[in-house]
Amino acid sequence: MTKRKFNLRNFGFSLFERRAIWFLLIVLLIGVSIRLYRNHELSKQIDLRVSTQLEGSLEKPNIGRSSPSADNPLDINLAGSDELELLPGIGPVRAMQIINYRQQNGHFGSIDELRNVPGIGPKTVEKLQQMVFVDTADRQPE
Repeated sequence: MTKRKFNLRNFGFSLFERRAIWFLLIVLLIGVSIRLYRNHELSKQIDLRVSTQLEGSLEKPNIGRSSPSADNPLDINLAGSDELELLPGIGPVRAMQIINYRQQNGHFGSIDELRNVPGIGPKTVEKLQQMVFVDTADRQPE
């Protein structure tokens, strides 16, 4: 028994049809490659976000933590994402921005430095003034 080699001629396709089939297969292969590359890049971004969230929430456990107030202020240099979300006007996105800013620029030197975080303006800082503090004694050398 002889092996038959795969050939589009065996299926009765004309030269033009064979070229069209090859063209479509190549386009399909390129499309699948692009899709795989994008999914791979997206998974790297998702992994980075998840690890950043985990790092932020591991900095200080949120066990039995009540909402921050003037009597119970929150150290913004040690607070994780869950704790920051307890602050008024701070949701998950803003909490991640605070953590990302802190990781990129080091610990906050003052509460006013929160204004450098995208989306946090003077009014938000004014609302948070009595609920947060910055412990400069814990500040790590940069």
